[in-house]
Amino acid sequence: MSHKTIVLVHVPVDADHPVDTVTSVGLAYLHASLIKAGFSTTIYDFGRHIIKEDDFLSELLVNPPLLIGFSVTSAALRTASNWIHRWKSSGLKCPFVLGGAHPTVSPTETILQTKCDYVLRGEAEESLPLLVKLLAQGIQPHTGDVPGLVVAGCDNSCLPDIVEVADIDTLPWPARALQNSSNNVSLIPIVASRGCIYKCRFCYNSDPRRSVGIRHRNPEDVIGEIRSVLKCQGKGEIFFLDDCFSTDRAWASKMAENLGKLGVQWAIQARAEEIADGVLVGKFARNGCKEIYFGIETLAGIAARLNNKSYDGKCVRAAVKACVNNGVSTRGNFMIGFPEDTLDSIRVNIREGLELGLDKLEFMFVTPYPGSKLSLDPLTPLVNWLQFNPSWPICLSRELNEEMLLVMYRYAKTAAYITNVLHRFNFDCQQLREVIKFWKNFILGPPFSRIKFLKWQGVAVIDGIFAGWRLRCR
Repeated sequence: MSHKTIVLVHVPVDADHPVDTVTSVGLAYLHASLIKAGFSTTIYDFGRHIIKEDDFLSELLVNPPLLIGFSVTSAALRTASNWIHRWKSSGLKCPFVLGGAHPTVSPTETILQTKCDYVLRGEAEESLPLLVKLLAQGIQPHTGDVPGLVVAGCDNSCLPDIVEVADIDTLPWPARALQNSSNNVSLIPIVASRGCIYKCRFCYNSDPRRSVGIRHRNPEDVIGEIRSVLKCQGKGEIFFLDDCFSTDRAWASKMAENLGKLGVQWAIQARAEEIADGVLVGKFARNGCKEIYFGIETLAGIAARLNNKSYDGKCVRAAVKACVNNGVSTRGNFMIGFPEDTLDSIRVNIREGLELGLDKLEFMFVTPYPGSKLSLDPLTPLVNWLQFNPSWPICLSRELNEEMLLVMYRYAKTAAYITNVLHRFNFDCQQLREVIKFWKNFILGPPFSRIKFLKWQGVAVIDGIFAGWRLRCR
């Protein structure tokens, strides 16, 4: 590692317990762009591998790089802040640049909270090499000297626009083989399009400063990248990270045909209303699609409308049925803790979700991420992102407190586990461990919490048995 090297780091929520199942494609794109510009680059993916921070820092102190780039989410901001403080306090003399969804929408706050030197807003494949070029020439840039660049200590009253690469076909393929990770990876993440036409109010994409639209890659270029990865790796299932893979039906159909010719297995994320008629699902299945992930979030009427969910339970059931009929596995995500949520609405949402017949249900708390419409609601509490814990709810509900949101989350997880056991005889070990953990907390928790927990675990058993029985009888 020399002073001309750029170090790119994927920052995890908890460096001692990495949970990512795929490599960071965003950093791999930046890696490739820097290599194309003639710079030496190394990626460290703390999200997938346990890397000893002390050993890593010792190497940096011996051979300080020209620049350290952090890819940061809201949940990982605390880790990034702690690392920058410790590393600079240890005598590391090099600047830090942060990128990702959180720094993009809150650049000045990110600089103040983390003490980083720069933030690059938006997609940085073109702007990061320009920043590195200035630093390599000994030039100290100012805000706006590079597209999307925000600099600590400058007048940031007028921020540069969020950068989006207009033609993503011009970007080099992600430099995956050069990452410090094992080549024995079964899941291969691919980005075939960027952008989202939907404005779900909990999402970064609902930020009005972001463009509305989807930029697609040429299907032949995507297939070329996949062939290149498989040649290096040997085998693996393709997972498309695209927010809206099936929105453009003609493009999605062409992609499926090309993937079918390649003979690989693949999975996507999709909106239920885009595939409910079953036509695309049938074509996907015939060409190797093995799983579709649905971001359902809620089927409760008011919350669904406010989240720009144009479908209802009937539409989602049709989409899931189409998948089942074509042998495509299904997963669905549900959210707990919308401002309109009550105990009854959460239970109705979960019960409807249980009876969809999804292969796997996932649950998470609603979070008002920076820039989202939800974060701009005057009734939404301010969040200290340096103390944010994604496993703990932020109370947005007008009727429920944090304790009850935790109780309802545990209700949902237990009910889903029981439904899956009765419907598919699937004793998912990971889900079982979570349920056991809930009961350990029940034994050690305060008496008041125990009563509520016990009541709603009983409801979970009833709802899980009923849903599993209904699904078995279909």
